Amino acid sequence: MALWGGRFTQAADKRFKDFNDSLRFDYRLAEQDIQGSIGWSKALVKVNVLTVEEQHQLEQALN
Repeated sequence: MALWGGRFTQAADKRFKDFNDSLRFDYRLAEQDIQGSIGWSKALVKVNVLTVEEQHQLEQALN
């Protein structure tokens, strides 16, 4: 039984199940995703969306 089984009256859409089943693969990409997020946060500093301090906080949280 899925964790959300008790909350809903209808079965989950097959597309949702297929997406959720991809998590095993997604875990293998976690390190690359984190590195990409750090890189993106640095780019956001350059265009004044994030401050340097905010970027440092994000990077510390991701590492």
